[in-house]
Amino acid sequence: MHFDYYTTASVDFISLDEATFRSIIQHPDLTVTSEERVLNAILLWCMQAKELYGWEVVDELMIYSTPELHFGERLQLVNDLLPFVRFPLLPYALLKKLEKSNMSRKISIFDHLVKEAINYVESGLARPENEQNVRFQHRRSSFKELQYICDGDSNGVLYFAGTSYGEHQWVNPILAKVNVSLFSLS
Repeated sequence: MHFDYYTTASVDFISLDEATFRSIIQHPDLTVTSEERVLNAILLWCMQAKELYGWEVVDELMIYSTPELHFGERLQLVNDLLPFVRFPLLPYALLKKLEKSNMSRKISIFDHLVKEAINYVESGLARPENEQNVRFQHRRSSFKELQYICDGDSNGVLYFAGTSYGEHQWVNPILAKVNVSLFSLS
């Protein structure tokens, strides 16, 4: 239920054993704001990262090196865990970036999954054989619906988003890369 928070607040999840991490990643009730978070968590866990970063940093590391160097003994787990990312649910623009990435050139399963997702999105149709495939189904979202009360409200929408649901000191949600969608029902 709190996957986003625990995989973006610290790297403590890196110390989870394989069975626990795998059961979280493949759990049917995994709640996330984006499949990109799942991708990042898998890459960080497999690299046994010492700090938090996204797939872009992993991709830069791959420019002059090999997956074996960065993933070491967990390289096979990269191949085993990447299929749990629901690539077809990623934004098309991101899929196109991933298609041109170093990871796509150097990790064959990654390349296959990204191309499959692009083909799925470009076809625009839910093919009958894919309807039962879990990789094409949306997960539960951790988005919260909040109401704006008044200007300066320290318990308002932006305050709530900027404190990760009141868990830490306020950080500008834009700087923390929190997606905030506001609309008015006037």
